[in-house]
Amino acid sequence: MSNISYITIYNNEGMFFDTNHRSLIKLSPRVSGIEYQDLMAPTRPQSTVFSSDFGDIVDFLMEHLKSALGAEANHRKTFYNPADYHSWRRSVEFSDYDVAWYVNIEYTDDKIVTYVCTNSAPIPAELDQLELMVKEALNIAQN
Repeated sequence: MSNISYITIYNNEGMFFDTNHRSLIKLSPRVSGIEYQDLMAPTRPQSTVFSSDFGDIVDFLMEHLKSALGAEANHRKTFYNPADYHSWRRSVEFSDYDVAWYVNIEYTDDKIVTYVCTNSAPIPAELDQLELMVKEALNIAQN
């Protein structure tokens, strides 16, 4: 994990299913930091550094990306520099509005691994569980 600089998890379920689930989670291994933003509410992101739950959250995500969660992404790509990633994003047939969820893993050597799902199926249970873990780590009241 020491070579990962950031992990970003975007959940856009609310756009497809009219639910209250639209969130952005950022994980920063350098400081064991967690940031959570509810994109359906006009609140500021909530964050912490040196979370004791950080390792469990990242391990959970990485394990599931290697199996069911990763398999549900209909676009799985590795880029060796940010320019190639951004070029790909500009050239794809879908727009940001079509993205149901994505996970981007950015490495210290500029490599980016992305998992993008544009299927209009409910968000995988693993992402719901991850969001719950993040909210618990940040002591965010559950709705």
